[in-house]
Amino acid sequence: MKLKDLTRKLYMFRFLDDFILVYPVYVLLFQNSGISPFQISVLLAIWSITTLILEVPTGIWADKYSRRNLIILGELIRALGYLFWLIGGNFWMFAIGFILWGAKGALTSGTFDAFVYDELKDIGKTDQYESIRGRIKASGFMGVALALVLGGVVAEISYVAVLILSVIGTLASAAVFASIDEVKITESTEEKKWLEFLGDVIRQGRNNKTLLYLMLFFSLIMGVFGSADEFFPLIYKDYGLSTSLVGIFSALMYVSLTLAGVSVGKISAKFKTSSGEVLFVGLAGTLITIVALFKTPIILVLLPVAGYFYGISEVRLEARLQHQIKSNQRATMLSINSLLFESIATVITLVIGYLSSKYGMQVILYLSGLTLITCATALSLRKLLLKEKANVKN
Repeated sequence: MKLKDLTRKLYMFRFLDDFILVYPVYVLLFQNSGISPFQISVLLAIWSITTLILEVPTGIWADKYSRRNLIILGELIRALGYLFWLIGGNFWMFAIGFILWGAKGALTSGTFDAFVYDELKDIGKTDQYESIRGRIKASGFMGVALALVLGGVVAEISYVAVLILSVIGTLASAAVFASIDEVKITESTEEKKWLEFLGDVIRQGRNNKTLLYLMLFFSLIMGVFGSADEFFPLIYKDYGLSTSLVGIFSALMYVSLTLAGVSVGKISAKFKTSSGEVLFVGLAGTLITIVALFKTPIILVLLPVAGYFYGISEVRLEARLQHQIKSNQRATMLSINSLLFESIATVITLVIGYLSSKYGMQVILYLSGLTLITCATALSLRKLLLKEKANVKN
């Protein structure tokens, strides 16, 4: 497949995959159904735990079977989850929907990234992975931003309509992905036992300290920001914004992430070393902490700016991680990375759900902001130590 045709379909898939109108209102849907803030955190934890349990086995399936078919299956499973939400609006029906949504996440997380990388490798374009991956993310963020604006409007008419349109959008994304011709995986792992193959992957990570370090750092910042982001609509409300402004500010966050995805190629050209990750993660954490310090609506404009810096650091770290992985083990290794992310996200979600119910929504901002600052500091210290060791050897 030509690069232009491939990227066009990938961008369209990611847009439709994230153009789900229930995104901006599912927390409000839960709240309107009598679900408490702590119960919401439990539902989000169920979502993460499901993905956590299934991450590694689905990653192995993606290195063993058709990655395209697994991604299509994931879309269909998510559509079924939204149907459960349509059937009944209680905690357990929401939980079933999240279990199915979590299964979709496990089926597609590392699988999609591996699919994209190997498609580009087949046509000799892996050097463009970072730029293309950034644009894929940008397409998804555009889908989310538009869904945030439209979802709130449609929800005022009917939550049923929101869920029906979400099912339709999910099925449309599956249809687009089905139109992509899948290339043969670089090396077949079909003859290997799953546990043996998993052992090979773990040994690769153990022998590659840079890979392990990238996986841990990447998973930590994603887990922290991703968990906090789920509660941002409640934070906007807590800071005094109206429901319509909550939708606008939520959309602004994804607009900033879209801009990050589009501009990451040019930004990386200026910051070619890992110093860029230190800078962008540190800036994101600092801005979030400032928002926590001053509880006034106007200060919330800093959150989308923080999202921009976070978005750049996420794409850069993912690209560095991809270049460290052997092709035939790519999906499984990325699933292990997602396993770390989901583990961290699950713990953080439960912690901030509990603490926010006792001490207010600002604790979410403090926890996420200070953690990102700590990560950036740790990364800086590691770089200094490695540089000092190199100087001693020389």
